[in-house]
Amino acid sequence: ALCPPANAAPAMAKMLGGSASLALKIFLSGNLIACFSIPIVFGYLTGADASLSEISMKIFNTIQPIISIPLAFALGLRAFYPELADRAAKFQKYTMFVWTFSVFVILAKASYDIREMGFWDLWNSGKLPMMAGISLLLCILLYALGWYVERNRRPIESAQSMGQKNTTLVIWISTLYAGPVVALAPTCYVVWQNLVLSYLSARIKTKDSNPE
Repeated sequence: ALCPPANAAPAMAKMLGGSASLALKIFLSGNLIACFSIPIVFGYLTGADASLSEISMKIFNTIQPIISIPLAFALGLRAFYPELADRAAKFQKYTMFVWTFSVFVILAKASYDIREMGFWDLWNSGKLPMMAGISLLLCILLYALGWYVERNRRPIESAQSMGQKNTTLVIWISTLYAGPVVALAPTCYVVWQNLVLSYLSARIKTKDSNPE
């Protein structure tokens, strides 16, 4: 729940008919807030030995390159080479392939970790079913809550910003401070999150093909 919006949230919001610029603003502010909210709450819950400032700086140094570098490049391209920026914008639909590849890598790593830890041991202990179930409920709750609170104004942007999470960040933090078993919870969230996104994308394509 503390995890900031995913990098793909603005692109997904635009694909679903929302405002990419608004989703981008939420993405930027959400990631900055996460540098402090995650260490405070997560550190308290896990009893991590690392200090608040240490965890905050590690999170900031992790997310800063994926925010500042692309943003600076995009703003510079738009300011000095607008025609080239317009050409580049035509290739945005191919970013979904990058998204698909990143999800594949995350799930492949999770599959490897589960086999290493012992699938049946995790299942029989109740840890894996519990984390899968909680992450499913949390995913549905966040998407539904985001849609509901802004249902009369910006439901698409709100739902994507609330529900689509930078789970790679939380998997890394969980593995680092709480262990690989805990990291399975956000990994399960990746599965549910992408099932929701696939469903929403399929609905948009169905509406486009059947406008009536």
